[in-house]
Amino acid sequence: MLPYVPRLLGASRKKLPDWGYHIYRTTYTTESDTLFPQAIEYIEAAIKQDFENYGGWPSIYLQGPDVKRKASAKYQSVIHDDREQFNNASIPEIRAHFEALVKSDGPEANTSSPGKSVCIMIDEESLQTLKHKTVDCIKTDMQDDRETEAYSYVKVIQWRMVSAYDESDAEDEAEGFEGWMKCWTRALWNVWILLWNDDSLSGMYEDIDESEGIYLV
Repeated sequence: MLPYVPRLLGASRKKLPDWGYHIYRTTYTTESDTLFPQAIEYIEAAIKQDFENYGGWPSIYLQGPDVKRKASAKYQSVIHDDREQFNNASIPEIRAHFEALVKSDGPEANTSSPGKSVCIMIDEESLQTLKHKTVDCIKTDMQDDRETEAYSYVKVIQWRMVSAYDESDAEDEAEGFEGWMKCWTRALWNVWILLWNDDSLSGMYEDIDESEGIYLV
């Protein structure tokens, strides 16, 4: 069971918000030209389904029968797809770009929101795990992945590193945590919820499945 959401993505009471992860493509093989769009379509469909199935809702969003559908429709990934800039980019390079992007919004930017605190990287390794994933898999793949232990995953990266924290924060960092983790694609909505409720990527890293090396919820 995914955790209860006491508020929806920082929405005002006037309208449902736009929301979504920043996703970076870092592989540009011929095969990836076909697989990457397919992976994005699958990831977005999975997040929306999990959002509708597991999200807790404040009363303001329960006033209409189609509120969940409208809210999930507001999800939109921000895709960074630039061969010259990101081909074979490393995690530190993606982190630096995302940090600069977030900070470019100025001091008023809400850097604590999930979409501004972490980004997603799809490299060749990740993309191969998504190779056979399509929207048609959504209804069964959560159970199928667990049964086969063949998990599709992406890399979730935070831009705030320990060096930017005070000493107490540094002491709370999970052992071995380097500011990113492999994350099961069906756990991305859970990551969003936990970040919004002031959990940390480091805290989630402590819950990584040791046999798989992947965050599985």
